[in-house]
Amino acid sequence: MKLTLPSQLRSQGKTALANGKTERALVEFSDASREEPTDARNFLHLAQTHIRMGNGKGAIEAYRQAARIHTAQGFFRHAVAIYKNILTLSPGDVDAHRNLAQLFTNLGLLSDATAQYEYILQASQLADRSAEAFEALRCIVDMNPTDARIQLRFVDMAFTLNRRPEGMQRLRSAAALLKSSGRIDEFLRIGERLLQEEPENMALARDLAKGYIVRGNGRFALARLKMCYVDAPRDVETLDLLAQTFELLGESDKAISLLKALAEIHQEQGRFPQSQDALHRALDLQPANVELQAMLSETTRQRRASQVEIAIDLDAPVSVLDSGAPRAVVPESETLQNHMPEFITSQDLKAYDPTPAFDLFPVKDARKLVAECQQLVEKTSDRLRKLVALLPSQLSSRELIDRAGDALNPGSELVTELSILAESLASNDWVNELAQKRNGTRAY
Repeated sequence: MKLTLPSQLRSQGKTALANGKTERALVEFSDASREEPTDARNFLHLAQTHIRMGNGKGAIEAYRQAARIHTAQGFFRHAVAIYKNILTLSPGDVDAHRNLAQLFTNLGLLSDATAQYEYILQASQLADRSAEAFEALRCIVDMNPTDARIQLRFVDMAFTLNRRPEGMQRLRSAAALLKSSGRIDEFLRIGERLLQEEPENMALARDLAKGYIVRGNGRFALARLKMCYVDAPRDVETLDLLAQTFELLGESDKAISLLKALAEIHQEQGRFPQSQDALHRALDLQPANVELQAMLSETTRQRRASQVEIAIDLDAPVSVLDSGAPRAVVPESETLQNHMPEFITSQDLKAYDPTPAFDLFPVKDARKLVAECQQLVEKTSDRLRKLVALLPSQLSSRELIDRAGDALNPGSELVTELSILAESLASNDWVNELAQKRNGTRAY
């Protein structure tokens, strides 16, 4: 097969270089690179020839051209090897470090890319090239969004270079990211710096207090919550966090006072479950407190009254197609008396019930199950209430458990229905009589 012209030039150049004719080899490889400028091999041979001739500058330029070709063609690892050769010849070549950092980023080697940008940052700072240093640090921050130390370095440099808006934006985004990802310690560092710049940000102060509570640092949490309390002394979240903080610090009397205030505010707003929760937490700290017991009894009474009012409110127009619409409450005993006799004597039902035993409504078993359910509800409600009191207020699971606890509290729909069912089953002697007549001798 006949060789193409560039191939012939490369072959002649290799022969000349092997025979020590470096000048001749240089001419052959230079001609090959001009004839075929997109073939990196021409420039690699050219760089080797320059090295044999002791021309480091010429070798670096040839290596750069070969690395650009490999990068453009997507051969990133080949380009990395070439740039490392450049750094061997010229360790302080910032352009080679920058290109290496970009290649490492393309390859997903972020730690290696960060190391290259760190070198560029230090070299630029030593050379008093602030703009280049800032861009290098920006790249480092983009690759390490959850590293609080690097974020603070960027903010400090942004403020130094009079780029305050960019620094503040980075500070806010870093705080939001660290908070959402649950990186509490990093969030506290970034959040404290942001609070220095925005001392009026009470939402941030509360979030910092929550973080300190989770970390068991009541003293720092109290310092942040004092700011929030001065700004809004009746804010329920602030009062709740203050109570948790004083519990953490072992000052039960102050915690109880705050929980009482919290319960009163919830009660004024008609939030009876939350009011009960606050009073239960206070009673956990001081179980024999008569005043707290009286407040809890009154709150429970008001909650039941409000639920009764809601249950019998029939003023709102109701669509017959709305399955969730409120209906008039009919006692269960009346419902059974109206419908059970006809249901039991149905001929269709008898056809599917060949046994004479009256097993359609096992009243004794039902009474037993209802009693067991009532006991379980009471125990579960008590344990859920204690679990809610122990959970940090910022956890989403607390809200879910709180809702479950509300459904099991005295006066709730579930507990009320269980009570009605128990009373109905206890008074439905006619069901037993009906069963005896049907089965002859079997009674429940």
